[in-house]
Amino acid sequence: MAAESIADVLKTAYKKYDLHVGTLTSFAEEVPAITTGNIGIDKAIGIGGLPFGRCVELFGPPSSGKTTTAIQAAAELQKIILAGGDPVRRIEPDDVMVYCDYEHAFDIKYARALGIDVEHPSFLFAQPDWLEQGANVVRQLVATGKVRMVIFDSVAAMTPQAAMEAETGKANVALQARGMSDFLKAFNPLLHNNHCVGVFVNHIMELLDMGGGRKPGMPARTSTPGGRALKFYASVRVEYQQVQNLKSKVRDPLSNEEIDQVTATNVRVRVIKNKVAPPFRQAVVRVRYGKGFDNFWTALQVLISHKKIVYSSGYYYFERSPELVHPDMDVQASGNKRPYVRGETTIFTFADEHVEWRELMITAASAVLDADSESMLGDVDPDPEDEKLVSEADLMNVERVGATV
Repeated sequence: MAAESIADVLKTAYKKYDLHVGTLTSFAEEVPAITTGNIGIDKAIGIGGLPFGRCVELFGPPSSGKTTTAIQAAAELQKIILAGGDPVRRIEPDDVMVYCDYEHAFDIKYARALGIDVEHPSFLFAQPDWLEQGANVVRQLVATGKVRMVIFDSVAAMTPQAAMEAETGKANVALQARGMSDFLKAFNPLLHNNHCVGVFVNHIMELLDMGGGRKPGMPARTSTPGGRALKFYASVRVEYQQVQNLKSKVRDPLSNEEIDQVTATNVRVRVIKNKVAPPFRQAVVRVRYGKGFDNFWTALQVLISHKKIVYSSGYYYFERSPELVHPDMDVQASGNKRPYVRGETTIFTFADEHVEWRELMITAASAVLDADSESMLGDVDPDPEDEKLVSEADLMNVERVGATV
């Protein structure tokens, strides 16, 4: 009997196993992405946001911007859906996203503040009680092909049913790790085949040092809950680390006095694993509590670091970028008549009062980053020798209260 040809085998494989086998060019395509709502994080990831068809892990300490990133990405996706979709990225007007709140702590007011229309049917919400409950429902939803994003918040709270129903104190060795491994084995192909991005929000936990403990002065060893499966199956792993808290003047409703209160934090975002772009890029971004990422602050740091805006002695000068000059800016009375922003009308207040100019600044910063393909946003990390970018109290009404790196 004559041996089957390659063409016959490939035809049989496709018909019998529903498996396409061919040249790499028949599969290869650019990975589309949905923006996180912050140009710094998008640039650090390398493709402009969270990749469709892939698994993404966002991990770090509390109040570092993990959930904010997930919600802002969902808000950006919902905007596209409400606008009628995007054929290029295979987003249709009847697509949906699913938010699995395993922690049972979702803040609906914060979601609205970040741009989510919580009443629209495109935003599906669930509060599973145990790991298998949410995992199995999500698998069925993603298999429909209409889900573009799934958010699990958080992995630490994805507890297996056996552990939930067991008596407190009873040993349940590696139940969560095994459950996550079983789930992700089936979930990853579903994400790819149905053009959906899976976002897992995770925490950092301190490991117990066995056999005498760690040496004095050495930092504690840390890891993330859920076992090793998520580390392997995630195409992108993003680490969040607070580097600086910032205070502003607020009025205490109890004493009716003006007090200093932490209202924002600078966060270093580092991509420690990346299968869609070069890894280990980083960005320093600012999170304002109750408002989300300050995209304008990131844009300002980019434009200053690339010499598009000149900063000197409390003045922001715009003569190098005439397209960014606003008619309401002050102009030097003598010399070269440079337009500037300074003093009580801070650049941030100015941006809030002129929304179109604010968006123009963000667009200009994005263009600078796109033109500089090798740009590493870690270059705009606040430098202790140049506190001008982040700690001018007269410009931003904030002060540095501590930093941990």
